[in-house]
Amino acid sequence: MRNRESTFFKFNSHRLFGCLILPFLLSILPACVSIDDVMTESKILKTGSPAQKAAAAKKLVEYGSDSVTELIDVLKYNDPETRRLAVNALGQIGDTDCLMSLVAMLGDENELVRKETIEVFRKFGRYGFPALRSGLGSAMDIKGRLNALQLISEQKDTSAVPDIIPLLGDPDKKLQAEAVQTLVLFSPSSIQPLINCFSSSNPDAMANASLALERIGEPAVVPLITAMQSDDWQIQERSIRVLGKLKSEQALDPLLDIFSDDDVSVREAAAAAVGNYKDRGFLQIQKRLESYGQDEFIEREALTLALGYAQTPAALELLKNLSEDKEVSVRIVAARSLGLNRTDASRILLKKLLVDRDWQVRRRAAAGLKAMNWKPELRQEELEYMLAEQDWLGLVKAGKDSSGVLQIAMNDESGWVRISAANTMNQIKDIDAVQLKKMAEGGESARNSLSMVLREKATAGDIPVLQNLIADKDWRNRKEAVAALAHIRSDQAVDLLLKTLAAESEPIVKKSIIESLGEQNNPKAVAALAAAAGDENWMVRKAALSAIAVTDSFKDIEMIHKMLYDNNQMVRKAAAAALLKKGWKPDTPLKIAEIGAAEGDWNKVVQQKAAALPVLNHIIKADSDSEIRVNCINCTGKIGAPESMQPLNELLKNDKDPAVKRAAAENLRGYGQSSVKLFIETLQVGDMFARKMAADQLGDIKY
Repeated sequence: MRNRESTFFKFNSHRLFGCLILPFLLSILPACVSIDDVMTESKILKTGSPAQKAAAAKKLVEYGSDSVTELIDVLKYNDPETRRLAVNALGQIGDTDCLMSLVAMLGDENELVRKETIEVFRKFGRYGFPALRSGLGSAMDIKGRLNALQLISEQKDTSAVPDIIPLLGDPDKKLQAEAVQTLVLFSPSSIQPLINCFSSSNPDAMANASLALERIGEPAVVPLITAMQSDDWQIQERSIRVLGKLKSEQALDPLLDIFSDDDVSVREAAAAAVGNYKDRGFLQIQKRLESYGQDEFIEREALTLALGYAQTPAALELLKNLSEDKEVSVRIVAARSLGLNRTDASRILLKKLLVDRDWQVRRRAAAGLKAMNWKPELRQEELEYMLAEQDWLGLVKAGKDSSGVLQIAMNDESGWVRISAANTMNQIKDIDAVQLKKMAEGGESARNSLSMVLREKATAGDIPVLQNLIADKDWRNRKEAVAALAHIRSDQAVDLLLKTLAAESEPIVKKSIIESLGEQNNPKAVAALAAAAGDENWMVRKAALSAIAVTDSFKDIEMIHKMLYDNNQMVRKAAAAALLKKGWKPDTPLKIAEIGAAEGDWNKVVQQKAAALPVLNHIIKADSDSEIRVNCINCTGKIGAPESMQPLNELLKNDKDPAVKRAAAENLRGYGQSSVKLFIETLQVGDMFARKMAADQLGDIKY
């Protein structure tokens, strides 16, 4: 019996195993799922009753990964509950392939679907980070992007910082605010990316980056100090402004060091930042001001501006001294800083600066007073304010009362301010000789302005003042003074002009003297004008001829005629005008050619044919103007006289001006076969350009 039993178990043990173990294995292994099964449950999920939908979703979860594709498709269905069940099912299945599709559901129109999706991403944890990061920059609505950002923040995915940074400049303010909050949470990983954001062209991005760094606080100080040395001025400036808000002791000295930066906007940002330190900053500013010399005005400007931002009593006392600094740029900044202070003491100092010697300081003081709603109470204050505002019309209306403040403007270092003051003075009818004399005793700038005034309104009584100005070392004052003498028709004025002309060496002043003599039309000037016509400077010669033309007593026509052969075209033209003004008649072909050449009427010159050659040849040799010489050569070629061939060839071979050589060659070619021999001679000269020109012309002649 034992043997039969043992034989039974020996040969039927596999059957026993199948009966006992196989049902267990079948219970734990998934059944083979067909596509039809998935499609059937999916259809029920879309169209069934609520209970059927829940059962179908549960069944699809049991099918596992085989149902993921179909569930993703269900996410697009129009029934919110169907979409919610699909999201839940995908979450239970846990297949990461669905995450990129699920992230879109964070922006679903239905709140329950969005909440379900949020819970699913919480379950996925770090596996959902890539999909969430992609959702930040997607085209889904703001709710979805906010949910994605909040999940990233909640799960502390610091690797998402590069994806969050662009949200600082997003059009939606809520998203901006959430991005700021998240980046603050992600410190220190977010600090450098936030600093880099300062170079953005988006104002919101820069502002939000600053806000985030301010909220991060002390951990951002050292990176911001480093960023102050950036080559990018925007990063520099924004880093400085944030440090100014943080007011860290660690940043104070580095901020003061940046006062020597080349960029004015960087220095101004540093000044504002140091000013935020108030008394703590003032002590350091004071030390640095004491250590800097007058030549280090860039640093002193920035320190002065920082005092204005500090707005402390001690800073105001120091600004008082700086408002009297000899460096104008420091005084300008002092005026600006006093305007920031806005106290009674700063108002008094600004009123004093209304009469500063520099217009920029005056204008800055006026702006500061205006910002304080200050109104002038006294007449003198009103005039000083008008000067600072450069209200020239108002000063004209004020009449001679404004002469005092105008004298300040006439001493200004700016030429255009002095001119404006002089023009204003010219419009004031009741300025008397005593006031003018007082101005003449002022500085060099005042004398320059006064000479411009006198040019318009000088009388015989002003000759002593003009005599003083004519002796001035500044040629501009001398020029304006002699121009003013033109309006004083008297022998005394002419004698002063002649005396000045004899002693003057500056051509532009001599020209002005001669013009004034011409306006005088006085016989005393005849000899001096004749001598000036021989001056080495062409402007003086031209002015002399123009004056001679209107001086009735000048009768030396021959001398004027000789000037038609001057080496300067402008002088020759003035000589022609003077001759015609005197009634001289060009009654021969040569005289007609002389006038034509002087006036630049080249057709008239050519019409005189060979008679024009003497004047043309002279101008070609004597004048230095390339264009004039080429015009004369072209005239010579058009006339076509045989005697011009050799001179043209000499110009081709020997002249230094390429344009003249080219013109000579082209006009010589016009003689045809007759010029061949001359061109062949030129082929032997050392000048390569002349040889090339000769060869080109021979080719055109077809020699």
